Amino acid sequence: MVLRKIFSIFSNSLSLFELNFLSLILKEIDSTGYLNIEKIEINGLNPHLKHSIEIYNQLNIINKDNTLPRTVKNLRSYATQHLIKSNHTNLFSDGKNTFLKFKTENTDSTGIVKLGISLTSADSVEDSIYKSLLKNFSKGLSSQLSQATTLLSARKDTTRNFSTNPSNIPKLSAIVKLNRTNENHINAVTIGISNFSCPDSKKNINKIILLIIGDKNDNHFFESCNNLAEDGFFSRFSINFSPVNNGFPFPLFSLNEGLDIYLNKLNDCDKSVENLFFSGIKNSFLTCIGVDLSKEIIQFIQARGFTVLEIGKTNKRDRIRIFNSDSLVSDIYLKDIDLLLYKNIVCDITETGNRIEIIPQLSLNDTIDAKIRSFQDFIGCRKDNSFYYANNVSVPYKGIRQIVPSNLHSVYPTILNKNFFIGLSSVCIECLNNTFSGCVNSIILSVFKLVLKGYPIHQVASAISLFIKNNDESSYKEKLLVELGILFTQISFSIPNLCIETFDLVNETIPCIVNAYALGYTNNFLVKESFLPGQKLFLLKIKKDEYNIPDPKYFIKLCSSITIQILSKNITSSIVIEETLISTLMDLCITANCGVSIAPVDNGSLFGNAGNALVSVNDVKELDNIESVYIGVLDNSGLIKITNNNISINEMNNRIYFNNQKNKLYLESYTRLGENPVVSFHKHINKAQLLVIGSDKYSIDIFKFISQKYGLFFNSKYVNYQTQINEEYVKSIRYDISKANIVVICGENISSDKCSEDYLYTLISRPSILDALNELILKNEGLILSTAEGTKTLFKLGLLPYGTTENETQTLYSDKGTVEKGILYRIRISNIYGPWMQDLNIGDVFYFPAPIDDTSLMVDSSKIEFWQKHSFANYIDFYGDFSQDSLSNPNGSNNAIAGVISSKGNIVGFFAPIEKTYYLLEEYNSIMDKLFSSAIKYFKI
Repeated sequence: MVLRKIFSIFSNSLSLFELNFLSLILKEIDSTGYLNIEKIEINGLNPHLKHSIEIYNQLNIINKDNTLPRTVKNLRSYATQHLIKSNHTNLFSDGKNTFLKFKTENTDSTGIVKLGISLTSADSVEDSIYKSLLKNFSKGLSSQLSQATTLLSARKDTTRNFSTNPSNIPKLSAIVKLNRTNENHINAVTIGISNFSCPDSKKNINKIILLIIGDKNDNHFFESCNNLAEDGFFSRFSINFSPVNNGFPFPLFSLNEGLDIYLNKLNDCDKSVENLFFSGIKNSFLTCIGVDLSKEIIQFIQARGFTVLEIGKTNKRDRIRIFNSDSLVSDIYLKDIDLLLYKNIVCDITETGNRIEIIPQLSLNDTIDAKIRSFQDFIGCRKDNSFYYANNVSVPYKGIRQIVPSNLHSVYPTILNKNFFIGLSSVCIECLNNTFSGCVNSIILSVFKLVLKGYPIHQVASAISLFIKNNDESSYKEKLLVELGILFTQISFSIPNLCIETFDLVNETIPCIVNAYALGYTNNFLVKESFLPGQKLFLLKIKKDEYNIPDPKYFIKLCSSITIQILSKNITSSIVIEETLISTLMDLCITANCGVSIAPVDNGSLFGNAGNALVSVNDVKELDNIESVYIGVLDNSGLIKITNNNISINEMNNRIYFNNQKNKLYLESYTRLGENPVVSFHKHINKAQLLVIGSDKYSIDIFKFISQKYGLFFNSKYVNYQTQINEEYVKSIRYDISKANIVVICGENISSDKCSEDYLYTLISRPSILDALNELILKNEGLILSTAEGTKTLFKLGLLPYGTTENETQTLYSDKGTVEKGILYRIRISNIYGPWMQDLNIGDVFYFPAPIDDTSLMVDSSKIEFWQKHSFANYIDFYGDFSQDSLSNPNGSNNAIAGVISSKGNIVGFFAPIEKTYYLLEEYNSIMDKLFSSAIKYFKI
């Protein structure tokens, strides 16, 4: 494929680039129309490549008045005349053909040989003449032609500039910048080539440096980088937040397998920098640098043998744009690549001699054909299933979506093979219509929109397919492929597994090219790769008549509702849909410019009836106008718990389950009808998320330190009497709870604030937040920990001790002035059931500070057994006995209750602010460590 060929050029050695770039740019772009590129500039030292480009640009200068069409044919004619006139007295032309004069062996007679340049119209001038010489002359004559071939061929070592020899340049970094000034054509292509070398650069030949370039004076830029790192954007580099000092003045964060650094200034003579770059330990780097230093830094890094990938730019007006760079096609034999670059000629590459010889007589054999197939499989099937999608990515998409003013043409999506799902929408383009570029740009922007939002790159845009009318008389197919190939280099790093294929249309009634939209999904549906954690899954059931045909009115309503949900960002990831509904729903979504991946499944995969859809939403209430069945909530591991009592008995016996071996949704049938199936819910979470809602910043900081210590994602919400609890604020907290696995609710540091006992309850008692907490406990099987005022809030809501908000709350009493706040109290563990207590033992004694206030729990004597079960910690005196003395039992609670646990053990509440002593001696903070170590075990079982 031409697209893959061009991409290969930009990621391999300089010699391959020099020999093939120009010919590919000119290769049958348009043999009947005009060339699209007005000017080519290459910042390199190879004289032959420069000479070819000078000829091309001179033709453009001469053609200012459009007297000479800028076609490949005229370019070749002009170039040949230029060579005859200026360089080779032995070359001449009769207007149609080009001839070469030469002297025969042992005689003084002169021979004339015709050069078959016209037979190789797809190549540059140098390629054409050189291949003609090889084809038309015998070995005895080749020595006499060395003078002519020396100046014509870039393949001879005698004329190769030493600084561009591949042995001196271990890696090439070619950056293509397309500056589009109007819609009809690309007016400039600039190629930057590094010609630096370093003696020790071989150590870094397989290492990659990703550059984030921004204004060094823009603090917001580096803050955005840090936020993206915290949100998991660079998780493929295994980021740990710990400062490093390897000679860099402003370290940002470090990597397990590399280094994340902020370079404000980099001196070539800095020995510590040299030691870092040549240490041979790191495999990859992620570097933030200033815009004014970008060129200098890039040259410095390239000179030391690193591959440099520029993954983002920003300035004071634009926020950072990150293009994920996961895979890099490298370490491929040049021979395999070059075989793909030529359709009719096989190239034999001798790497040791740094020379490429073209052997046109050589034909493809089975061995070479197998190499081509294996190479295509390698570059087409690279996927990173371990990509972690960000939880809190808030980077806005910059740019305007380009809508191509072309006739829309519906294409029914087709599963072309088992790996790719093609065709969400299409655009009709006439044969020579340049709106193709605009359409491709629209595709790229749509893909970037999803990539920037943090979705897995292997989920977005699995394939772009071009359905092209089979017409041998027109060259528009090659033109479009080359033009798309140039644009493909811009997105190949963002979507490394993107596959672009072409298919000839058999139906001759379609007089144009049909371009499939670049939003698709692999036919192998993976739940964890399609939906985001915390989203609620709903089954949208389609009403059908007796002939199993969807009700048209309801069907239109359903599709319109889904479109609205996408536009309102309530549906932000995938839609799993059965084949019966694919075409109509896709047309509606794409017409509304919606960027959502659609995964097809077989009819009947969703609850046994054809024509259903599975969607994930952020806010359940927005689905009120759609008839739906609630399935469950997705946790961070990508698994679903199906616990809906509203599903009928028959449906409950046909649950959705995921077959890990076949990577597909199937139905799981239970043998005994009417029995409520036990659906296991495994929480294989590699890194759970902790959300702290509190009114004390000191406590929040302590929990943040604990989350980092135990490898948890951390998020927090600070609440006080100045917080404006409006609809947006409540919605944001609800969304944060839906993503969390552990929620901590802690109170104020002092009791002098008269509002301290009210604003936590005012916030958490909101119905939407209560719903989120119930879903966390009942459906997601998450954990809740409360201290001080947070425990009082859970008591008022009924979450303690009952575990839900649907029970009568327990009354708490206060008696001012009974608490001694200057001493530490002791508690003893008396109950160890539940996930929080796995690392605790009955009888363990811990110290804690005085409670915030004198809130006490007065227990009804008739329920003493109930409270013995739901209390896990009690106040004790210095003798180890339960005590009602205020010096040992500051609240005066019945039975000396110091901590309460819910029935299932997933909610734990302390009356005291136990986190306040965390930074004291070991005997004071061990209870917090044991609680969170137990929680980690709970999520990894």
